[in-house]
Amino acid sequence: MLRIVVGVLAGYAAIALFIMASFTLLWLGLGQERAFHPGTTQVTWSWLAASLPLNLLAAAVGGWIAARVSAQRPHSAVLGLIGVLLLLGAWAALSQAVGVQGDAPPPPPPPEGMGPMEAARQSVQPLWVAWVLPILGAVGAWFGGSLRLIQASRAPR
Repeated sequence: MLRIVVGVLAGYAAIALFIMASFTLLWLGLGQERAFHPGTTQVTWSWLAASLPLNLLAAAVGGWIAARVSAQRPHSAVLGLIGVLLLLGAWAALSQAVGVQGDAPPPPPPPEGMGPMEAARQSVQPLWVAWVLPILGAVGAWFGGSLRLIQASRAPR
């Protein structure tokens, strides 16, 4: 049981680290002018086109690590990770949905030269993205865990 919990935590930590590193590189590659619509912190289609596959890849890495860490019960760790991703993702999407206010004044324009961490805090994504991310996470974690199971089944004993 402990290895399953450690597998889930290790998989989630791997996802977080992968997202931080890859999104920082993406931010540096695209720049503020291509990541945000002019004068706003609303993400562009260019950002979404690059970030959604990175989310899927991050979840696959997390699923692979969860299955690897809990060697005796990899299915349980991957399913646990999927549950965590769906639960936290749904919570984040609901929080964003409840926080959307039609009469709220627009946020001030972003400062020039914003760093990746500040951009992550201030960025605004479409609501549909918040609902897609948990699904991408679940699919990616399942895929990564499945890859690990295939690798383990082919390894000599």
